[in-house]
Amino acid sequence: MKLKIQTSSIALAVLVVVASAGAGAANVRKVPKYAPEGITFKSVLSLNQEPGGVQPQLRGGEVAVSRDWPASLYVTFQEGGGTYSCTAALIGPQVVTTAAHCVPRSGKVRFELLGKAFEAKCVQHSRYLKDTDASADYAICGLQQKVQPPAGFLFEKLEASVDLASIAGHHIILSGFGCTTDTGGGADGKYRIGTNTVAGTSRSPDKPLGADYYEPREVNNLFTRDDGANLCPGDSGGPAFLRVPGLHPGDYGNRVIVGINSRVFYKENDPTKYGSSLISATVTSDFRQWAKEWAMTNNLDACGLHGTQTRCR
Repeated sequence: MKLKIQTSSIALAVLVVVASAGAGAANVRKVPKYAPEGITFKSVLSLNQEPGGVQPQLRGGEVAVSRDWPASLYVTFQEGGGTYSCTAALIGPQVVTTAAHCVPRSGKVRFELLGKAFEAKCVQHSRYLKDTDASADYAICGLQQKVQPPAGFLFEKLEASVDLASIAGHHIILSGFGCTTDTGGGADGKYRIGTNTVAGTSRSPDKPLGADYYEPREVNNLFTRDDGANLCPGDSGGPAFLRVPGLHPGDYGNRVIVGINSRVFYKENDPTKYGSSLISATVTSDFRQWAKEWAMTNNLDACGLHGTQTRCR
């Protein structure tokens, strides 16, 4: 049975092209290809965020309530003279997803969750490693030990029934860390979420952002509108969610992962003025075949991907 996608009743406009769009890869904010060795992702629950009243906006987003995102993790690190942050999501007792550029070359990462530390080994998509497709910005990590979640804890879930073509025009929830202004800088170490619209994908026939970001060169991209919540450098690796029907409480309680935060366009030939976001979609056969083969080979449960895990969102 096909999934019913929850959408707004407001008609959606076409993609708003960034001021300098069409010039190719020069208009994308660059990030390190790999994170440094020895990084440790920590649980968003450890931030104990309980926002109240008016909160500063993150590119159109809002400070999240920590307990609503128990399977989210974050890390901050120094690389190449800059400070970067990444986000990850626990999708099973031993499986974490993040961006390929958020893990070190060795693939060795540590996660801290629910008061315990977990050693993990991550793999990156082969086409990312070969520099043949920047939209394959995927990493999947296997923990050496199982997380033993408390009552009520739910793992995030990968969407299994929506494809790249059908997701265009729908609202998604972005999550992660990053700057607090449109001109860069100002990171305050808080986990935020916000909504935007999938304005196009790698299959969009008119290719308004330039051929470099579309099939056959890049096959996994979701593009957002310029307005609404958008990524900043630091939001990498965070899951992009689609709202779905369900019984979980809260505005964001019923959600599935449809992508992983990857890159951001900049505007007016100024790398400090950010525009729309590039999400590496997880609703493509390219991602699903690669990730499912990994999960099956390692015999690990991953919500929406493989196994019989019952504590999935």
